[in-house]
Amino acid sequence: MAKFNRLLGSFVACAAMLGGISTPASAADINIIPIPVKTQVQKGEFVLPQKVVIAYQTAEGRNIAQYMADKLKASTGYEVTVGGKKGNISIQISPSLKIAEEGYRLTVTAKGVVIKAKTAKGAFYGMQSFMQLLPAQIE
Repeated sequence: MAKFNRLLGSFVACAAMLGGISTPASAADINIIPIPVKTQVQKGEFVLPQKVVIAYQTAEGRNIAQYMADKLKASTGYEVTVGGKKGNISIQISPSLKIAEEGYRLTVTAKGVVIKAKTAKGAFYGMQSFMQLLPAQIE
């Protein structure tokens, strides 16, 4: 179980915006496919708690949150719930966001994870990228 708790090692913030093909120097240490357009890595870690809440703001966000919850529950055995406006993980879909249609911003801090996207497709891709950052045993 300790491996499940050590989520991102020295990875506190990863701001990833997908929508083009680019290989920044810092992407070499982050194994996300497709490669993020931009990343920012800082010291620290996010530890997945044994009680996870995945928040969402839209019906499309709820579907993505439920999919993610099902995957996390199955692989960790943790209590993962979906709902509310605040959670350890937040999925936010905002059509006014100034990024590509399928792009997203993934921010990971010691306090939690935020996936922001313009569309549901972008939010789904952001969720998949976050899942790729987890230890192999979780996926």
